[in-house]
Amino acid sequence: MALLKSAPTYGTFAFDVPEPDKIEGKFVYNYFLPDERESSNPLSDVEAMARHGQTPARQVTVTFTPLEQITTLLPRYTGPTARSNLASFFTRAISEIQVQNENTAFVAVQDDDLAAELQAIIDAELIKQDAAERGLSPLEAVLKYNSISSDIINADDILDVTDIEASSNLTYYDPATGEDITAQKQGGTSEYAIGGFYNKKFIYDILQGSENTPFSPLWGTVGSILSSAAEIQELATSTIDSNMGNMAEYEFSASPVDEQFIPSSTIPSTVEVAGYVIFKYQVNADGSTTLLDRIPLASMSLSQWVDTQIKYGETYRYQIQSLFYLSTVGGSISAAGDTYYTYLMGSRGSPYIDVVCVETVPPPPPTNIEFFLSQEQDMMIVWDMPFNTQEDIKRYQIFRRASLEVPYTIIAELDFDDSTIQTDRTEFIPEYSKMVKDSQVTVFIDSDFEFDVEYYYAICSVDAHDLSSPYSTQFKVQYDRIEGKMEILTVAFSGAPKAYPNFTLKETLIVDCMKDSGHKKMKIYFDPETLVLESPAQYTAGGSIYYVQEDYIETSNTYPMYKVQIINLDRQQDQTLNIYLKESAAFAGSAIGAMIPDVSPPDSTGSTSTVFMSFPVT
Repeated sequence: MALLKSAPTYGTFAFDVPEPDKIEGKFVYNYFLPDERESSNPLSDVEAMARHGQTPARQVTVTFTPLEQITTLLPRYTGPTARSNLASFFTRAISEIQVQNENTAFVAVQDDDLAAELQAIIDAELIKQDAAERGLSPLEAVLKYNSISSDIINADDILDVTDIEASSNLTYYDPATGEDITAQKQGGTSEYAIGGFYNKKFIYDILQGSENTPFSPLWGTVGSILSSAAEIQELATSTIDSNMGNMAEYEFSASPVDEQFIPSSTIPSTVEVAGYVIFKYQVNADGSTTLLDRIPLASMSLSQWVDTQIKYGETYRYQIQSLFYLSTVGGSISAAGDTYYTYLMGSRGSPYIDVVCVETVPPPPPTNIEFFLSQEQDMMIVWDMPFNTQEDIKRYQIFRRASLEVPYTIIAELDFDDSTIQTDRTEFIPEYSKMVKDSQVTVFIDSDFEFDVEYYYAICSVDAHDLSSPYSTQFKVQYDRIEGKMEILTVAFSGAPKAYPNFTLKETLIVDCMKDSGHKKMKIYFDPETLVLESPAQYTAGGSIYYVQEDYIETSNTYPMYKVQIINLDRQQDQTLNIYLKESAAFAGSAIGAMIPDVSPPDSTGSTSTVFMSFPVT
């Protein structure tokens, strides 16, 4: 009886090189340079740098977890020696992927759209719930779902990976800077990056099965590499003979960066920290990438790197590779010692981040606007350039209208944009209003101005990236023939959006007196934006935990917080309704509760009624 033996399995070499688990990138636009769209050098203007404290015109700041927080190993070299050695050796680094044998292929997949796909599924379920329970917003539906589901399912986790408000087409701005917060969601590493080694003879079959399995983590993400996988599998099947063995399939093979003879008494294998390599790519219009640079960083504590080689309007991709020195003996150890080889091992590479180098901060509107009558009896408007650290204001738009009931009409756009490549315009500007200037101009003459006619004026700034400021302070201007002077009246404060010029009128848009008739009842609602108020301060007494009330919402049982006066115009009688806010006794000391309205009946005298609104304060 013959004894059958199988060939040994291919060798697999596992190098678990730690790498940063959190990478973020942010584009910072400091000031304008005319060649910013065609030059990647933001240090070219010496005078501009001097004005801005030697700050580059633009940069990308990449932050990541320092090596000292992800490994307990120590660096092999420190100081200038570490930087010098890494600069010399990093191009010879061996990725943990490259040490596998020729029969193995590595596949890395990063699904940046997975969170959006999960959100779409959740949104669809929320729509169903909203249809079944009319009146619930998506957020309320998620909160209700959390209250009725088991402890295993947590709605907070759903909210962490979804953006319920995204479907509302809302845009958020930082009120201090005017920065479009939604456009700054450029950094942050995807948590859904996976990779693995596959036998070349079966790589296509495995990936195709994953692609066709809806609940697979690779579903919908590997379609673009299936054709390459098919070619690899076909070639491996035709060239690799499973009946033939090769020692290269079982041995680690790599080129060392250093070797030296060491006595046998001091030959321990060691692993020591080298640093990082940051890979920088340019993302092309078709989605492909071009490798631009590899930057070595020899430090364990470094958590930030600034890229100043930035071209405005481009998208850059960054990926970080951790590097470690692996030192071990080669061959057999002799009595006198042996050769000690040092390899520079690199991680497979962190998940990448894409940073869009586009500014989103609109310029401020002009200030100190003044009106004069020129010698030609035309209206002369003069203003000051607003304080703008970015120095990118390139146009002024002058608007005029006949009354507050009609929209503004642009009567002139003063264009002094000196960009070598100008940004495409998104606003429609009539040709008759365009005025190209060689340099910045802060004066305009309205030759259509007529005496005895009221005009309303406002001015906007537009920067080199087609971002527009809101309206400046708005003025009503009229020439008084009797007094022989200009009558100028401020009618609206600065800051009104272009679509709503009356948004900042000096008169209030909400009246304190409302007219109503034909009703016998009035409902009063207390609707705070905070559902549950939690205080970090607490104390224990009698086996119970009590929370210290914070003054988030003022309460009083003695003094009314609000008053509503109801006046009957037919009978010339009035009634004042006092509204008190008090803490609900039912929920005092409770960590969570619901709104409990406690409305007392009207006073029998008919002169004054009292309403108590009770709510939990925790």
